[in-house]
Amino acid sequence: MSKEQRLIEYSDDIELVFVELPKFERSQDQLDNIQQQWIYFIKNAGKLDFIPQSLNTPCIRQAFAIINEAGLSAEELEAQHKRRDFIILQRDSLTKARSDGEQAGLAKGIEQGIEQGRLAERHAVIRKAHQSGLPPQLIASLVGLSEAELIAQLQGLGL
Repeated sequence: MSKEQRLIEYSDDIELVFVELPKFERSQDQLDNIQQQWIYFIKNAGKLDFIPQSLNTPCIRQAFAIINEAGLSAEELEAQHKRRDFIILQRDSLTKARSDGEQAGLAKGIEQGIEQGRLAERHAVIRKAHQSGLPPQLIASLVGLSEAELIAQLQGLGL
């Protein structure tokens, strides 16, 4: 096997694409696949002020980020990293606050539901006991109310 033959045998993991950049004349809206997007990026990245929608893939966004950082001074790069860290901290804080709020709201909702269930159960016991003809003193002691509270609840229930 000659040296040339060994150099042109590649595994299926590698794909080589040879392009003459001056001859690549596609516009952003003519990019049909990822190879064309990367060629467009390589040819035009230095001229672009923002990431075009047609190039808005994770890998190409990362390449733009690297290019943007490459032209910064050490101080500018440090300031940019601090801003990014601040944004990440703020986003994480908001996520935690939202999660904590949802958990607190859920706990409060469960507590209110339990209390409403107890109140409905007490009203059902009061109604049945009253309809059975039990004296108010006995009903009050069964449901844990004073006689005055029981009479107010009976009136509230229309009994």
